[in-house]
Amino acid sequence: MGRSPMQSRKAWFRRDFDLRHLIGLLLGLALLAAAGLPAWFNRPDVTLANAADLLVIDLRCAQNLAVVRSSPTFVVLDPGGYEVVDADGAVLDNPRTEQPFVRRWDRDAVFRGVELSKLALADGGNRISFDRNGYVQPGGDVWLSFRGERRRVWIEAPRGLLSVVETEPHR
Repeated sequence: MGRSPMQSRKAWFRRDFDLRHLIGLLLGLALLAAAGLPAWFNRPDVTLANAADLLVIDLRCAQNLAVVRSSPTFVVLDPGGYEVVDADGAVLDNPRTEQPFVRRWDRDAVFRGVELSKLALADGGNRISFDRNGYVQPGGDVWLSFRGERRRVWIEAPRGLLSVVETEPHR
């Protein structure tokens, strides 16, 4: 009696596919990922979208910290990043990571090259304040830039609504 087509295929797979082929396949996929991931994250639209989204997440987290702690919380911004501090200026811990709540774009390979290009807060300062009820002062705009493009994060006072508004070429 002859072999069925299914039995022939199974025998071929067992006979001709071994650990060397699997290692070769995995090595090829790893090389493809190593070449593709940096190219993906060097795209300004991807990097800026992620940086702006992370800023919004961190601002929301700082707002929640103010409410949970029932104490004012401040986000101090500078061209290279930001940190979340209490009324005495001590850096708070990020509740998601339990590490100091400091974000430096040049220390994170994904965001290397991102910078705060313009800060347009209503009071002209460089810090955003959340009171113990989560209300924000001042409102305004935070502009991030990367490789000639910009993205704006809008902060509405006093409610603290946050949104990523637009992308435009950097001038």
